[in-house]
Amino acid sequence: MAGYQTLNVTGLLPNSTYTILVYAVRTVNGVVTHSQPTKLSITTPVLSSSGSNFKVTNGGTDMQLLGGTIYAGTFDDGMGQFDPLANSINGLPVPIGSGNYGVALNQFGIAAYNAGTPEFYIDSRTGNAYFAGTIASSAIQSTNYSGVTNGSAYSTSGTYINLNDGSITSQNFRITSGGAAYFAGSITSNATIAGVAASDLLSYAQAGQSVSTVALRMVGTTLSNATGQVSTVGANGTTFFSGNYADRGARVLINSLGIVGYNSSSTSNSDTPTFAIVSSDQTINGQTIKGGSGYFTGVIQASTFLSSNYFSSGSGFALASSAGVDSINFSYNGSITGYIASYSSGKITIQNSSQNTKIDIGSSPTSSVVVTNGTVSYGGTVGHVRNVWANTSSGTVPTANSTVTTLAGMLTDPKEGDIYLVWA
Repeated sequence: MAGYQTLNVTGLLPNSTYTILVYAVRTVNGVVTHSQPTKLSITTPVLSSSGSNFKVTNGGTDMQLLGGTIYAGTFDDGMGQFDPLANSINGLPVPIGSGNYGVALNQFGIAAYNAGTPEFYIDSRTGNAYFAGTIASSAIQSTNYSGVTNGSAYSTSGTYINLNDGSITSQNFRITSGGAAYFAGSITSNATIAGVAASDLLSYAQAGQSVSTVALRMVGTTLSNATGQVSTVGANGTTFFSGNYADRGARVLINSLGIVGYNSSSTSNSDTPTFAIVSSDQTINGQTIKGGSGYFTGVIQASTFLSSNYFSSGSGFALASSAGVDSINFSYNGSITGYIASYSSGKITIQNSSQNTKIDIGSSPTSSVVVTNGTVSYGGTVGHVRNVWANTSSGTVPTANSTVTTLAGMLTDPKEGDIYLVWA
């Protein structure tokens, strides 16, 4: 009886040639007999049955997927035309079942998942791409880019990011490989630069511009007003000067060496200054002035002058003027040991405080020259200098070695060796 039958065979490789034996089977009275076999050659198709691994060599023909999804890995059955952006959030692929691993390809694009979490996606409809990991590349360039590729200038069009040296080149901003930033546009006022609001920096700059417009401006290496009074000097840092000129005429200079003043007859900075306060040793008018010292050709005026060690350890002195008394005070180890004082009354006193010894000098008729040894009084031992105001209308001027008892204003208790200064 003519006809055909199908026979499922397992274990064959795809795209391979096999020989099969075909024979007839007859049963007579329960006895089964076979005819002699006939050999037939067959070639298995290029597609494999489910579950087999095989290699397919496409000889230039096309393969079209009419619906469905091709995937490598473990995905849920029945994916069909799976769209990774269905129910997307902000245009990004959303997670799917945690049992899905691998890469899926269909008409919407290519998507990769790890335990249902999207790792990358390329959308065939828009060309947009999403990557959860790192993109390794030497550069990122816009399709219309034209210009340099190292941030040394603005681009003609588009943007280029050089990932090797860190530079960014665009039409309106650029960042060099050294980190310097340039902007052709504006920076919003609420932006911050080094922690300072851009609006504040702008106000500072505008204030500086206002000052520069009316008073100060840079001229070469000099920050100058109309007469040029602040200049930069490399050797000594910045030199500030007040005067019509920095190197002649009446002027004051300030720099790292100290403060120096010149009078109007000065013709150069090598002239002898009228005063100087030096920060390090300097030679002025042939003299070495120690650092921290002052040099003055005129008068120094103040109410008090103190030596550096006054009222401290060792000896020191002070020049002081207060309440009608001008004095030179001497100290040793924290206390005053003596002084020379001039009073508004005309009296001058020289006193050793520690020895309680002094000389008072005054003017007649009430003044006296008194040398006091010990207790400050008219008593004491011999050897005093005493003042006597003698009124000649009521007494006589004492002569040498005479007894002094009756003259008006005469000191009592005369001692051997006393010296009397008598005004008649």
